[in-house]
Amino acid sequence: MATQIITGHFSCDNCYAIYLGNQTGVVTKLLPTGAANGAYNTLASQIFNGEDVLPFAANTGDWFYMIAWSDDSVKQGLIGEFTGTQTIFSGNSAWEVFPTKKNYGNNQAPDATEINSFITTANNTSGWVAPTVGPTNLNSNAIYGSNVKVNNVDDNANWMWHDTGRDPSAGKPFEGFNHDEFLIFRIPVWEMAPELDPALAHNCACTGCNEDAKAQNEELIERAKAKFNTIKSGLGCGAPFGEKCDKQALNPRINLQPCFYFHWGDGANDQIEEHDTEVFYITVCNEFNDIQYNGLRITKVTLVPNIHPLDKIQIVPDRFISLDCLEPCSCQTREFAMITRANDTAGNYKLEVEYCFEGITLATRTKEGKVDFDLVITED
Repeated sequence: MATQIITGHFSCDNCYAIYLGNQTGVVTKLLPTGAANGAYNTLASQIFNGEDVLPFAANTGDWFYMIAWSDDSVKQGLIGEFTGTQTIFSGNSAWEVFPTKKNYGNNQAPDATEINSFITTANNTSGWVAPTVGPTNLNSNAIYGSNVKVNNVDDNANWMWHDTGRDPSAGKPFEGFNHDEFLIFRIPVWEMAPELDPALAHNCACTGCNEDAKAQNEELIERAKAKFNTIKSGLGCGAPFGEKCDKQALNPRINLQPCFYFHWGDGANDQIEEHDTEVFYITVCNEFNDIQYNGLRITKVTLVPNIHPLDKIQIVPDRFISLDCLEPCSCQTREFAMITRANDTAGNYKLEVEYCFEGITLATRTKEGKVDFDLVITED
């Protein structure tokens, strides 16, 4: 289960409580801290300074809840910004609100049990609606009639509230009025941290948690095919990219290591020179049609002998390249660059690729290995 740290800053005119939960209810109270079920802004300074949501850990599938209600007089509204791996403002279309019609005032607040009862009702009756979105923080004067805004909230965040349609005033729903409060606002946490989307948790497979992984890998394969030279890591390896896939892994005499391929060169006369940046590709193929490699990683890419400092010969990346898993009769390709920047580096080398995989389907023990490719760096 993925975890991400979320922070935020917000203000509510007047009363609020903040919870973390799931789609069926609140679980953990984040604010106010302590035993109180609600917090109350009674001063203008409290409203326009707002309050921090201290960093909290959210997990895959979590929901963020803001419980809000007013004192039914003067002004009212909710505004804020919340950040995980990206920032979401109040007023974003992902927010939804449920009006409970349970009117509370200052020094009154619902507890978690009551909140969850209303969440159950909202879920069962399709009671969630879109909030009414008001002016931005920069234009808070449109509500308050003075040159004010909430500190530490982005100027582009919008005030929001629920509108019952019953208030005849021109400033609705931000004029003092009971709009079927208290209100339950909520948003999925994965809007702030997309990696917490539960849909991704069930779609990682061999291409990783990236919906574009298949297309991206195919693009890299086409780039690798365009290279002039392809060197096999072993005599038992056939052509790459699944042109031949007729091995049976259940034969105990067969080496169960995957096959590696090193692709380089932009033509028949291309060479790796002492002052060069050579883009190359490493392909790993599963030539078996009845097994899958799991947890496959290239752990280290090295030139041997490794006698030069990194400012003379460098391979990027050279550590911890994840290939996730290799399905039967499939290949994964990754892109690298070899950067040479010295006059004394010409010679014969091996490009050594260390790898490991967590296991093979129908096998349980971890496998490790090492392959190498002969290459020559020529003088300029």
